[in-house]
Amino acid sequence: MTYLESAITDFTKSVLTDGLRTLFTKQYLPYTLAAVSLIVFNSVVSLSGNVFGYQLNKETVDLLLAVEVSLGLAFVLTGLTISRFEKYWLDILLIFLFAGIIFYAFYTGIISFVYVGYVAGVLFILWMVVATISQYTFFRDLFGHYVFGGILFFGKPEDDGKVLFDGTIGFITLVNIGLGYLIYQHDKSNQSLQFLGLMIIVGGVLNFLPLLHLQNKGDVFFTALTWFYALNTIRTVSIVLQLFVFSGGGNNSSIVETFFALFMVLFAVHKAAQQSVKIGRKVSKLENIDEEEVTMKTRPDLGIFRLVGKLFGDQGIVLLILGFVVGYHATQIQIRLGSENLLNIIPFSEGISPRIWSNEIALLTALVIYLVTLLMYFAFPKFRAFASPEIYRAPWAPPYEEAKLLITAIKEGRIDYKTDLLKMTASLAKDQLSKKLLGKKVSHEKTIAGTLRRLINKSKEKNE
Repeated sequence: MTYLESAITDFTKSVLTDGLRTLFTKQYLPYTLAAVSLIVFNSVVSLSGNVFGYQLNKETVDLLLAVEVSLGLAFVLTGLTISRFEKYWLDILLIFLFAGIIFYAFYTGIISFVYVGYVAGVLFILWMVVATISQYTFFRDLFGHYVFGGILFFGKPEDDGKVLFDGTIGFITLVNIGLGYLIYQHDKSNQSLQFLGLMIIVGGVLNFLPLLHLQNKGDVFFTALTWFYALNTIRTVSIVLQLFVFSGGGNNSSIVETFFALFMVLFAVHKAAQQSVKIGRKVSKLENIDEEEVTMKTRPDLGIFRLVGKLFGDQGIVLLILGFVVGYHATQIQIRLGSENLLNIIPFSEGISPRIWSNEIALLTALVIYLVTLLMYFAFPKFRAFASPEIYRAPWAPPYEEAKLLITAIKEGRIDYKTDLLKMTASLAKDQLSKKLLGKKVSHEKTIAGTLRRLINKSKEKNE
């Protein structure tokens, strides 16, 4: 694989493995098993009619959903209250207590079963908002990572604000605008659809601004932002398919939606686990890493993330995420079974197919994130440092055209590069020895850049 492919693959793999490892550690295993077991059981039982041809009665479905929503709400309440104190046994006790009380209230009629759908709907919306924020953070972490971002922006000057793969992003943006227009025109009597289509078009127009290369800096931020927008084209395509191809029903996007939700869960949990380092707790994690890695861990971050970490702790954040996801799943079951829920009575979803709701919420949230981050980037220097962090750009790397000329000259045997490389190696060794023995400050990058410059000049001379 190329450096680019390897960097993206390694980063994505690290998110998946770290997220899974976190969920299945001793600290979180009981919560993970409870959530996964209930989600799988309810999915199989509630939706079995689609496979075996029979439907459960409404009372049984309500009961199953009440159990699921009770657990989800118990996760959220525990995460909001005591998890920051890291009393593991108390968290488990409180989850059982909350879940039992809430389910008892539903079962005995103290709280109407109608509110099961309402609570699930609130958790559903909260998860879609958190997942969309995590989606943006994923790209920010990928492009802003000191190592992976350094590979992706290898040799790119800091004062070059050009977006990576701007041509591809521009094409995707045009497609998205076209799809937004189709949604806008689909039903002129449906104001919700018209509003959604208009917002997609507005987002597309905004996304073209960074592609015009008017900015001189901030390529990390603008690349992350435009890629974040481009990925949401998947949701726009899903909406168009529901409107024009699967308008009579169908479950075409459920598998994609499920896998996408799973990835966002793993990334959100992966980020939550990192908070323990960022807010200065569990410092032992940093004991065996070198100074450069410590710098990577302590680069500028947003105060709001530190505040969230202090308020809820990493365990509390994981519980909140699991609670939101359980509510999200309960709402998905309600949608598939046609049950009453909160989104049936919210004005912005009026006249829109329930299968579009998740994509609608995510797209509107994404537009808000886009606008807010864009405004904050120009208004607040601290956010600018977070959104466009310092990465290793290999300043010694020559421009692409000169690198291509040098490689071609070496390949064709027109220059003798071995002598220069031997001299560079000797110079680097000498510099390192001076640093060790005399404490002399040296610049290896300057030595490498000088050698490459001499080789490039030779290539140009031979090419004339």
